[in-house]
Amino acid sequence: MIHFIARFYDDVAATPFGDVLREIGVPHRIISANVSMHYRSRIGLLLLGYPKLIWATMRAAARSLFDRAARPDAVVISSDVEVLVFALMRWLPFAARPRIIFLPFIYTQRAAPWLNRARLAYYRFVMRQVARAICHSRLECARYRALFADCGAEFVFVPWGAFVPSVSELFARAAPPRNDGPPVVLAAGRSGRDYPTLVAATEGLACQLVIICNDLGALRDVRPGAHVRILRDCFHEDYMRHLAAADIVVLPLLVSDISAGQMVLVEAMSLARPLIVTRTPTIEDYLADGDTALLVPRGDVAAMAAAIARLLAAPREAAAMGLRGRAAYDARFTLTAHLRPLVAAIDADQVNTNPASTGST
Repeated sequence: MIHFIARFYDDVAATPFGDVLREIGVPHRIISANVSMHYRSRIGLLLLGYPKLIWATMRAAARSLFDRAARPDAVVISSDVEVLVFALMRWLPFAARPRIIFLPFIYTQRAAPWLNRARLAYYRFVMRQVARAICHSRLECARYRALFADCGAEFVFVPWGAFVPSVSELFARAAPPRNDGPPVVLAAGRSGRDYPTLVAATEGLACQLVIICNDLGALRDVRPGAHVRILRDCFHEDYMRHLAAADIVVLPLLVSDISAGQMVLVEAMSLARPLIVTRTPTIEDYLADGDTALLVPRGDVAAMAAAIARLLAAPREAAAMGLRGRAAYDARFTLTAHLRPLVAAIDADQVNTNPASTGST
């Protein structure tokens, strides 16, 4: 029995995620807790977001660990805070002591050496509570196996996948974003983004740059301008409609050692949008240069500008690339394609059940 702790919708069981789990036939329960972690600053996240997350996780843990009708063998959770709450509460009397599955696991470093040391010590403690961590790139799996070698957790690569409504469904529920001007080049996301390079690359090109990002730190001092529009409160289907209406989707990435951009690129592929992406080892698990995207060197303004200009000047080439991306999505990155190997990884007999992760002594 697998319990999935989901914190983005009121009733995840009624979404395509629940439909696919039922289709696969895995014994499961989904415990939903809609906790928004969208804050414009880190102070808001710390003072408002984390207390709400802790409280919601305590309630979810109580529902999961004391469920006598569907006692969990594994729980799937998505943050270090949730790991610690579940690790503590599963030691309560009469509580189940399931394996903790961390999905997705991403470990980022900080500039200050002392902060890095403290952060690593903290995450080594967290990972001692985890049986298996799911990563969305092969590079991360190799890196984390070395970094957390004696913590007992195993690291498994499972490509990210998603259910994305069709363009017709998205625009049936609300009108597409209006654009009476030049072609739209769209970028989205906040993790590991290099928006200054993208802004510099689009200067002088006949396009409108739209950036969907609610985090001031991720924007790195980029401000709205004559050819730059920034959408700060654009989520869920509103975001999807902007993505579907874009002429080109660009993912300018700053980092090369952690997963960044996979969510947006998979969603763009599902909507047959032509892609330009910074080449990183974690991206190469998903895209092929010249086939499903144009890959450009990190921080290279000239190369990114040339790639954008190329697709703007060749709409047929861009459309063909988008269709190849859609075919790749259908083959590798649908929600079903994601959940089948995920469930297999959770249920694998070789899961390293260290004492901390199983509750044995």
